Amino acid sequence: EDTSGVLQILWEALPHGLRLWLQKRRTGETNGNGEEVEKPNNRALQHLLAMKFWHGCYGVCISSMLLYYVTYVLRMSSWGRVQVIVGAGFAAGLTEALMNLVWMHLFTKHDSLRDVTGRSDRTLLY
Repeated sequence: EDTSGVLQILWEALPHGLRLWLQKRRTGETNGNGEEVEKPNNRALQHLLAMKFWHGCYGVCISSMLLYYVTYVLRMSSWGRVQVIVGAGFAAGLTEALMNLVWMHLFTKHDSLRDVTGRSDRTLLY
């Protein structure tokens, strides 16, 4: 039961065109005219996953470039490298924690459950 919920979330995160193509590859639900029934895009989830993907890419690039820089450009000793990398990790963690507070404030500014028009959600997504 838990697996089907996770797969449903991943299904909603796929781009609309890819979901339609995958549905055509298998037999699915159809309406009276034989057209595929498709739920609307979950734009918030797609934005979240895209943001997390690019955030991960950024983290990998920065960490590998930092290691390269302190090793080959600055020619630091192993203890100096450890200090620089731990300091950079601390700064990144602190920045992430502070920005999470900013994002929580921004994304919870309007109560989207009471907003039946979806105006506050569209403001955040576009």
